[in-house]
Amino acid sequence: MWRGFEILTAIRREKPPIHHVTNYVTPGDCANITMSIGALPVMAHALEEHHRGLLYTFELNKAFFV
Repeated sequence: MWRGFEILTAIRREKPPIHHVTNYVTPGDCANITMSIGALPVMAHALEEHHRGLLYTFELNKAFFV
């Protein structure tokens, strides 16, 4: 069963940071798309920020897909 509505509702409620790895042309488009669904875009280059974002992403995925 498709849980898209449930997932989008949770994203809008929780406002998770979504880390993007993009080229130098598309970060604005990626940020706008991310904000349009209610999440917070992150375009970080520091290794510490990558690590924190990955930990949060793994926890979020476990909540939805396990």
